[in-house]
Amino acid sequence: IPEEIAYIKAEACRELKDFDNAQKYYDVVLSAPAKNAKSAAARIGKGLALFELKKFDEAKSEFQKAIDENPDDHTVTLRARFELGNSESALKRFDAALKFYLLVGTIYDDDYYCPESLLRAGGLLETLNRKDEALKIYRQILEKYKDSPAAVGAGKRIASLRERKN
Repeated sequence: IPEEIAYIKAEACRELKDFDNAQKYYDVVLSAPAKNAKSAAARIGKGLALFELKKFDEAKSEFQKAIDENPDDHTVTLRARFELGNSESALKRFDAALKFYLLVGTIYDDDYYCPESLLRAGGLLETLNRKDEALKIYRQILEKYKDSPAAVGAGKRIASLRERKN
C-alpha cells in the first residue's frame, strides 16, 4: 500500500489503541526506499505506539532515530526529545528525563511543549527532593507562559510546596 495510506491507517490504529497494527503500518511508511514527508511523523508515531505497549527502550530508539534523521527540523526534534523525557520518566530514570525536559523547555519556542516540559521537570525535581529548584521552574512557567495550561499546574505546585513549608 502507498506510504500515505499506510500512515493514515497507522494513525487511525494508534487512535483506536490498536498499537500492534499501528506499528505495522508505520513500518510500511518507514520501509519506503526514499524518505518522504511522513517519515519523521511515522518514526514518532511508532515510538508513541511502542511507549503505550510499555516497550520504553524500543520507543526511545524510535524517538532518537527521529532526531538523528531530522536534526534540523525543530518540530520533530522538540517532540522526540519531549517523548524521550516521558520514556526516561516511565523507566524511573529521573535524572535522564529531567535533562530532556529542561532541554525542551529552554532551547525551543513552543506554547505547549515548553511549559509542559518545564512542569514535568519541576515534578521530577520535587521527586528528587530538589524543591527549591522546582519552585524556580514553576515561577518561570508563571512568568513566561502565564496563559498556558501548565501555568495552572505550576501555580498549584507552588501553593502545595508553600503549604508543606509552613
